[in-house]
Amino acid sequence: MKNVENEQESKEWFRAWWNRSSISRPLMGIKVRCDKTIEHLEPEVPSNKTHYLNVEELLKRYLNYLRNHLFIAEAHSNLSIDIGSGPMALYLDSEPIFDEDIVWVQDCVDDWNEWGPLRYNPSNAWWKGHVSLIC
Repeated sequence: MKNVENEQESKEWFRAWWNRSSISRPLMGIKVRCDKTIEHLEPEVPSNKTHYLNVEELLKRYLNYLRNHLFIAEAHSNLSIDIGSGPMALYLDSEPIFDEDIVWVQDCVDDWNEWGPLRYNPSNAWWKGHVSLIC
């Protein structure tokens, strides 16, 4: 990876950690946004359902993230397929509200006493979309 300054050293620190060897400091994952991009950025769509459930858009966003960040110490890149911080609410039929860089979730429960138990819905569109990204 072009934006990892010490890939080999990082691997050695992780090996030592996994082997429960004594290391002189804790593992650290530091990600720093660059002042200038490392490479040309891909155009992205604004935050919406496509932004989170379309493989091509996820890859564009991820590549742009890699082109804008340095990974220091033991930081490493990882492709996240999350739908904001509250996907469980979406799986339980709440509606998303898309903002530029975040997903908000509309309230779906007015009274917990009337709402009933949580139920898995295998037909939920967000669940199906998320699973399709993984499988």
